[in-house]
Amino acid sequence: MGKFIIGFVISYSLFFTKSYADELSGTWKFEKEAWYGVPVATPLDQAVIQIVDGHFLLKNGCVATVQKSKKNTEGYWSGAKGGPDRKQTLKYVQDKFGIDLEKVKAEYRVSSSKELCADPFYFLYVFEDKLINGIGAGEFYSFTRSDGETKKPLPSNVNLYGRNLSHLPFNLKSFYDFCIDAEHKLDIGKCTPVYAPYWAKSTDPDPLAKAIGTHDYNKYLGTYAGRGYENPFAYDLKPFFVILPPLNDVLIVHVSDREQGEKFGRDGIHPVYITIKNLKVVDQIDAECNISKDYFCINDEGKKQYQLLPSGKFKKLN
Repeated sequence: MGKFIIGFVISYSLFFTKSYADELSGTWKFEKEAWYGVPVATPLDQAVIQIVDGHFLLKNGCVATVQKSKKNTEGYWSGAKGGPDRKQTLKYVQDKFGIDLEKVKAEYRVSSSKELCADPFYFLYVFEDKLINGIGAGEFYSFTRSDGETKKPLPSNVNLYGRNLSHLPFNLKSFYDFCIDAEHKLDIGKCTPVYAPYWAKSTDPDPLAKAIGTHDYNKYLGTYAGRGYENPFAYDLKPFFVILPPLNDVLIVHVSDREQGEKFGRDGIHPVYITIKNLKVVDQIDAECNISKDYFCINDEGKKQYQLLPSGKFKKLN
């Protein structure tokens, strides 16, 4: 099963890269803003969005849902009194962003789990590797597709043994909300391309799986210790993990106890981050924060709690 999961993720990723340039799912980095008739537009307060199976998490913690809709933009483009008409809007977007909106294949409508919490995301248009967020009355924000830091060359002493990296930034709520279904089971197809989750099994032949599967998690966890997690493989347990892009030659691995086919809630370990250097576990912290692109562990309020050092150690911050 482990080999099937790895093969599925790799095949899906390659298929996505080659064939789905207009695909909405993925990591998007903010590029620029432009408001019709306004010399200086207000910057968007969200540098990265990660869309997974039609959902993404906003900075304020609510969930935005993206649904494909029939192209009906003519009314939207000219709907605001005093705003640009259709012809003016088409020319404006072409001039500012280099995109012909009439060639965009699909329009997506954004809604949210709470009233107005999706603001300022309204209509999304994907054209190749660019995403346009249109708000109304000629307000537009553009994003470019990002590889989430996964395509950087790996150091010679880092080997993933056929696995894919998950994207940075890594948000715990997004990962669990969008990748785990109502029955507490993993749906890999819904997680790509932002997340690439795996189970480590004692039958896995590679040393990376061994490092994850034989680590003494309970040594660090205290009251959060999980039954059998002083050496999961010795108890035939299968740690559930994602690998994040390395800092130099230091891998960050998010690990939790989610047995394949089993509902969440057994006496397992509290989710953690471990660091691995030269195939040896160096450090471990509780996974109560999100990993930023610059390798800080940041809580939901935006406070930096830990910094990953090149040694593989997490430095606790005041």
